Amino acid sequence: MNSSEFFVELNIDSTITESIMNKINDSTPDQWITILDQNLFKLSIDDFASDPKMCKVIKDLGAQERLSVLQFNPNVCFQWHKDKVRTGAINMLLRGFDSFCAFGTIGKGNLFTEVQKLEHKPNKYYLMDVKKYHCVFNFSEPRYIISIGLETTYDETFKYLTENKFI
Repeated sequence: MNSSEFFVELNIDSTITESIMNKINDSTPDQWITILDQNLFKLSIDDFASDPKMCKVIKDLGAQERLSVLQFNPNVCFQWHKDKVRTGAINMLLRGFDSFCAFGTIGKGNLFTEVQKLEHKPNKYYLMDVKKYHCVFNFSEPRYIISIGLETTYDETFKYLTENKFI
């Protein structure tokens, strides 16, 4: 199985990492929400203002209400799962580059096969098929990742991104 069946790097370079990390560092505990063992910090479309291509993607896909930063503690593994609410996601890792996300298919005896490892590059967005099994391994430092929740499927979003030359 090819990794593009699970995820693909977008042709969009981001410039918002520093401003988002400053916003997180200046945040207070009451600005964070805990959902499904993850800490979540809400973002707005204004936070993407210096990334005009990503602003276009967010608006075109109607994702303005599903913008956030997810935080994972050091030395954790978020178990294999398929997302239940979101049908797709575009993510960008801000901090925690010794972490990775793995995708795979489930085989006999709950053995995951065709495993593909996504190692995020700095300032790069990735379209991810969160309806396929995936997990996160985080190691030495807190992991912060921008997550844009989508209501469009991976295939629909892939088609849109390809047509607009973002892939």
